[in-house]
Amino acid sequence: MPCGQFVGGIFAVTVAVALARQAVEEARLLKALKILGALKSAEKAYPYRDRYLPWPGPNSNTFIAHLGREIPELELTLPPTAIGK
Repeated sequence: MPCGQFVGGIFAVTVAVALARQAVEEARLLKALKILGALKSAEKAYPYRDRYLPWPGPNSNTFIAHLGREIPELELTLPPTAIGK
């Protein structure tokens, strides 16, 4: 194999890898933007929004659990020991 073909092959693979990385980054960005938009509406839909008190609660896990239910793209799973799950 001539050296030029080898270098050309490596270049093609490098370009393919770069394009694949770019596609993954763009997909992540689109998912992040979708989640960001959903967070704003989920926050407004939080049932305890107007009556949240630091003590006695509801606690912060209740809010996080609400976000997880409203936005499946978060792929959020609270542990069984989380209060308010």
